[in-house]
Amino acid sequence: MLVSNILFSQGPWTPWQMLGMGLCGFLAGLVFHRGGLPRKREALCAYGAVSAFLVYGILLNAYSALLATGALTWQSLAVYCASGFSMDAVQAISTAVFLWFFAEPMLDKLERVKIKSASRDDRSPHRSRSCGRGQQRAVLPTAQCRQRVTPRRYSQKCL
Repeated sequence: MLVSNILFSQGPWTPWQMLGMGLCGFLAGLVFHRGGLPRKREALCAYGAVSAFLVYGILLNAYSALLATGALTWQSLAVYCASGFSMDAVQAISTAVFLWFFAEPMLDKLERVKIKSASRDDRSPHRSRSCGRGQQRAVLPTAQCRQRVTPRRYSQKCL
């Protein structure tokens, strides 16, 4: 999207592009997290092509029809989807090709980030941490921690 906006300029379609790509990513997270598709290159390429064509393509075609006609109807959406079919097909194919070559390195990096962030969340509950003003406090298991509620934040009291 960045390269597209540099080459073809930014316009009123840019928020729709961002919404479409964000929606494709959100749906990918839902589908793959719930086990709807296996974590394989072929499945990711197939999902990328289908979502680029159906989700992103239809959303941008709907925006184009809305911008041109002022009102979105099924007839105008069908005309714009038919006229944009070749562009949507090129985008779906290029998405599948890109994912074919770069899916494994991306998935490996995301898996490493996931493992690294999980290890930060699983810290030992008995480590000592700084409690502001240079004091040290013992971190108790969460059931024994006393919480102090202030109007804008929650924090643990120093022991």
